[in-house]
Amino acid sequence: MTATDQDVTRAETLYGVYRAHLDTCPRRHIGILADCTEGARLLSAVHAARLATGRRQ
Repeated sequence: MTATDQDVTRAETLYGVYRAHLDTCPRRHIGILADCTEGARLLSAVHAARLATGRRQ
């Protein structure tokens, strides 16, 4: 399966939204003490979009 330009654009857009969220959210986002459900949801969407493009990172 090859990634389309639309898949790549979606992954990049989601990552930008996630980074913007991290810049403005005062909560913890990483590790066992993560307490931001919106951040976790955004990160999950970023990972799913990247898997769709074949990129793992």
